[in-house]
Amino acid sequence: MFTMWYWVGEGATEGYTWSTSERRHGNYIIRPGIHDSPLFKTAQGRWCYHTWRVMGENVGMFGSVIMYVWLAHQGYALQGLLFDYMGATMAGIFFYERVFNHISYDDLWPQKSSWDVLNGWIIVPRAVWQDFVLLIVGIAFVVL
Repeated sequence: MFTMWYWVGEGATEGYTWSTSERRHGNYIIRPGIHDSPLFKTAQGRWCYHTWRVMGENVGMFGSVIMYVWLAHQGYALQGLLFDYMGATMAGIFFYERVFNHISYDDLWPQKSSWDVLNGWIIVPRAVWQDFVLLIVGIAFVVL
């Protein structure tokens, strides 16, 4: 849960960073971080940028580390820890994309361009079904 929460916080702050000023002001998740700003007072977001940094990313990361250390101390197998971490990260990236897309595009499922890996040597087309595969495989890794 902490790992997935980290990715939600990361999606909120990255979405805010890459969004237009109109989307920064008009989404329901994140607002500007300067309390004296008129934009802060009229923005609709629940938490400011810096709160998402602390409560989302930092709490998620710190909680993940503490949880995995505690599980290892309880005798949880390393292979199980790795599968849990990979699965939680995969599922978390699904939620990262939803939060990022809502803030940046005001759409949970926008059509995105392909991924250009290694400066275009490998081109991976993007589709919505790939996000669901990531979520399902991630949940399967955590359950197994």
